Amino acid sequence: MSEPLSPGQVVEDLRADRLGASIRVVALEPVYGVTVSRCRLDRAVSGLGDSVIVKRGRAAGEPRSDGQMMRNEIGALRFLTMQNLALGPRLIAADAARGVAIMEDLGDGPSLGDLLFG
Repeated sequence: MSEPLSPGQVVEDLRADRLGASIRVVALEPVYGVTVSRCRLDRAVSGLGDSVIVKRGRAAGEPRSDGQMMRNEIGALRFLTMQNLALGPRLIAADAARGVAIMEDLGDGPSLGDLLFG
């Protein structure tokens, strides 16, 4: 995996294609360690609201840093989004080579890990 980027840089890189060139990130909030962040946008995006979640793969040397895990997650989210299945967050944009995904923000409820492991 290439050198990790901050969530704000990733959104700025991918937003023009999917969110619109004039959308800006105004705040970053860690959600889960350094790999998952909520990006507050300068205004609401139709159908998404005023925030998105950015998830990045773990840097080499970190536990569970195999890039295939992130590629699998991107593939699964892409499939669910294309099928219009509301079983998880919609994928907005992804760059598998850099190991990052921008997805719909479902709010502050429990994560799948919280539900599975208590």
